[in-house]
Amino acid sequence: MSIDYSFIKKIFRTFFTNPHLTPKKFFNLVLAGFQYKFLRNPIVKTYPIRLIVDPANMCNLRCPLCPTGQLKPTRNKTLMDLTHYKHLVDEVSDYLFEIDLYNWGEPFLNPALFEMIEYAQKKNIRTTMSSNFNILNDAMARKLVQSGLEQLTLSIDGASQQSYVKYRVRGNFERVVRNIKMLVKARKELRQQNPRITWQFLVMKQNEHEIEKARKMADELGVDEIFFRPIRPDMGSELHMSDAQKYENAKPWLPKNEEYSRFNAKTHTKKKKYKLKSCLFLWTQASINSDGSVSPCCGVYDQKDDFGNAFLDGGFMKVWNNKTYQKARQIASRQIPVDGKLLCSKCVKNGFLEY
Repeated sequence: MSIDYSFIKKIFRTFFTNPHLTPKKFFNLVLAGFQYKFLRNPIVKTYPIRLIVDPANMCNLRCPLCPTGQLKPTRNKTLMDLTHYKHLVDEVSDYLFEIDLYNWGEPFLNPALFEMIEYAQKKNIRTTMSSNFNILNDAMARKLVQSGLEQLTLSIDGASQQSYVKYRVRGNFERVVRNIKMLVKARKELRQQNPRITWQFLVMKQNEHEIEKARKMADELGVDEIFFRPIRPDMGSELHMSDAQKYENAKPWLPKNEEYSRFNAKTHTKKKKYKLKSCLFLWTQASINSDGSVSPCCGVYDQKDDFGNAFLDGGFMKVWNNKTYQKARQIASRQIPVDGKLLCSKCVKNGFLEY
């Protein structure tokens, strides 16, 4: 079994060298890790250490392997209310290391986004965000820098309009490049190092020839980091799929260079750097959708698979240890048999989702 050092490095950077670390957060982190690793208890005695919070579950693009881009009708389209968001943050802020302000939609569609970032920063929580970056102007660029956002990941799959638009349907590559320049300029004028800008390039057959061109462009634009990731299968259905089904689903997009594929070329099964034995999310993290509904992880799209609602059910912590969460933890740790009614059962059968 090989060790995924990049994952370990990310965990160390996110938590142990986090400038927002406090004794209370550290104790909660250690106890959460102990429960996950050794106890696998259905009722968790700790708060989550990280939340994925979706400001908007709608998008201006139509990416073919994204359920939002496919306009799937299985989740109502909403913008997160700022007051509800603040109540959520207040409830968990003493223990939370990080809030990732993205999941199924484009965050910049929510007019309250900058206030959301500022509020989390005020509560001593690290903030990150991912965007297709087709929506920006000078005023927004300055607000983004002033908000205190620490990490911004830009989803740009190509180094020309021709390759980029094949997956980022309705996107404009030249506009994205202009917006990067705008943000870098605002960062310099305001004498700030944040947000740290990362270019995420999903490698597919139509753009793999532009990898070196993208590296050069990233350096010229002042992007802090660029990394190349393999394409995932249909994200809205991934939890339901076996390895063979995932391969067939992603096959039309797979690059020729196997280095940038999630699948073994001979067996068509998923490459695994290490074998997951349980679900880290269920004990340490959660995903909050734009309407306040709580999903057990970022891979759950259908509204029927939610575990409760942090805005309607008495707060997040009421949901965190409800009967559905307890049952999911028992299934994930194999204390009870899988239950076909709970989506986590399919994830367990398929060897757990790689985050």
